[in-house]
Amino acid sequence: MADLSHKFAAVLVVDTQTDITGGGCPVGAAGAYTLNIVNDTDGEASLTAVYLTTGGAAAAADKIHPAFTIEARGWAVIQPIKIGEGWKLFVESDTAVSVNLIGRKEG
Repeated sequence: MADLSHKFAAVLVVDTQTDITGGGCPVGAAGAYTLNIVNDTDGEASLTAVYLTTGGAAAAADKIHPAFTIEARGWAVIQPIKIGEGWKLFVESDTAVSVNLIGRKEG
């Protein structure tokens, strides 16, 4: 049975790759995740990319979503993102946007 028991949240540091999982997806939490990104500012936010790694630092080959923009006071959703145990999801933006990674644990 699947459940929505895992949620990771962060406010991105400007121009910094941020690991939304906070060090890797926990044991027993692998599954399909939804990434919600909220730009609660009065200006457009440019997201450099979204990267998924099996545990290491993000590199160009780990990119799963290209650069995109979110309008002022806008939002974006990327789903599904399959994440395994120990994997990391990195997001980078030129604006301090809020991100939430909500998971449906499989098992």
